[in-house]
Parts: sequence; structure tokens; C-alpha cells
Amino acid sequence: MKEFYKHMRICSIIVSLCTLILGIIMIIKPDVSALLICYILAFLMLVSGIYEIIRYFKLGVMGLFFRFDLGLGLCNLLIGLLLLIHPHGVLIFLPIAIALSMLIESVFDIQLAVEMKDYQMRDWWLSLVLGLIGIIVAILLLMNPMEGSIALIILLGISLMIHSIQSLYFIFCISRFVKDYDADHIIEAKWKTIDK
Repeated sequence: MKEFYKHMRICSIIVSLCTLILGIIMIIKPDVSALLICYILAFLMLVSGIYEIIRYFKLGVMGLFFRFDLGLGLCNLLIGLLLLIHPHGVLIFLPIAIALSMLIESVFDIQLAVEMKDYQMRDWWLSLVLGLIGIIVAILLLMNPMEGSIALIILLGISLMIHSIQSLYFIFCISRFVKDYDADHIIEAKWKTIDK
């Protein structure tokens, strides 16, 4: 189980870092091809969706923190497939799709923050703050998604950056929880020789 968890953590970090890099590129070079962004995002959404679905079915006690992964994974998988199959038509709805995905995940981040507080995990408030920032950015995208292509690409880049930071922070929290959980469940034993 530990080996599986380690593998899943590495995959999650890689996907989050790729999303962060894409967000930074979109902010620095907003004139980059929207079609290229669509294909890269489709790939990231597909990988993320498959990863979340596998994680949902494979994790044991840690499943408490990933119980929404099946729904999120299916949504990401469907968005990724839609972006890949029909990128030109989907470009119009891309901001709305990203905003809705971010809104849903941010709401789950806020719920997670409340659960982290209940389990007396440190830094629960940071998850709450990131969730609230995610909701604000998602609402901005939903309110006026087509306000100039350059501004839109920059806002999408910010959205992806916030999403990836949320994911990386969540990975950090879960890793720390697993480490503390293992430390709390170590059984000390004393060996005693029995003379015959």
C-alpha cells in the first residue's frame, strides 16, 4: 500500500507541476495559440481524470480525503475527451469548462478544510483560503468569460496556477497526515528470552 501511495503521490505532483507550468506560460505569453493550449489542457485533464478514478478505487483509509475523486475524475475525463475530440468548437466553452471545474474543486477544498480542522490537522486554514480564492477566480471567469482573448488567456493561466497550487498543497497535507498516522501506529515490542 505504501508503494502504491508513493507512486500515486509522484504522479499527482507531476500533473500539478505540468498544470502550474502551463498556467505560467499562459500568463507570460498570452498570445500563444489557443488550440495548442486546448490540446495540452485536454491531455492534462485526461491524465488527471484517470489518476483520480484509479486513486478512488485503490486507496484504503486515505480514501476519506479522496471520496469525491470518482465524480471529479469522471468530469475531468469527459472535459479532456471533449477538448481532444472537438478542440475548435470547445474553445468557445473552454473558459466556462475550466471555471466550472475549478468552482467544484474549490468547494470540495473548503469542505476538506473543515474536515482537516475536525481532525486537528495543521494549516487547515490555508486550504480554506485557497478554496475561497479559487471560487472568486471561477466566478470571474463565469461572469464574463469572453472579455478579450488576451485577458481571457491570462485569467485562465491564473486559474490553472491556483488549481495546481491547491493540488500541491493538498498532496503536502496528505503526505504529512500519512507520516503522522504511521508514527502514531507504531507498536513497540520488547523481546524476552525464555530459558528452558
